[in-house]
Amino acid sequence: MTEEVYRIRKEIDALDRQLVELLVRRFNLSTEIGNYKRQNGLAIIDETREAQLMADIVKRAGLSYQQPITAVYQTLLEESKRIQR
Repeated sequence: MTEEVYRIRKEIDALDRQLVELLVRRFNLSTEIGNYKRQNGLAIIDETREAQLMADIVKRAGLSYQQPITAVYQTLLEESKRIQR
């Protein structure tokens, strides 16, 4: 393995650690909002919110990574809804 590959992989590993920390925080908030919704008789699924979020994600992703980022966020939203239930 070349030094350049090692350097890039090290940077990817650091980003992965940050992503995991952020995902844990996001899922904790999903749990919190799920509890609030249940206590207040609100629906778990908010299609308007999802559509707005996905439109924003697509816009921010740009053309180069739009498809993979959209796929990741669709999975993220599904898991967030599962956690809220």
